[in-house]
Amino acid sequence: MKITDVKTFKVNTGRQNWLFVKVLTDEGLYGWGEASVEGQELAAEAAIHTLAERSVIGEDPRNVDKIWQKMYRHGFWKGGFIYNTAISGIDQAIWDIKGKALGVPVYELLGGAVRDKIRTYTH
Repeated sequence: MKITDVKTFKVNTGRQNWLFVKVLTDEGLYGWGEASVEGQELAAEAAIHTLAERSVIGEDPRNVDKIWQKMYRHGFWKGGFIYNTAISGIDQAIWDIKGKALGVPVYELLGGAVRDKIRTYTH
């Protein structure tokens, strides 16, 4: 399985913009991540596409840590919060693909459920 494309989607909710990441594979599986940075959506989007071209497209999404290491460590300059948010969004999407490929929720890959319920808020 190989990653073939990384797409971004900006969604305006009225209060802020959200930036979603969709990573696609040659086997039809895809994963979703979120990389929103209030007021910096265009910068995060540009970072996502740069990372996709340099470190993600062509890789096997089952090698999650290898891809993360390439995104984080293989650049000359280490990024700040924009770059790290972009890495996070792609990483979430790749974990989503791996979970789908194995037929389990991502929390199972990360050690299992910790709580039966959690408090949430809308934002």
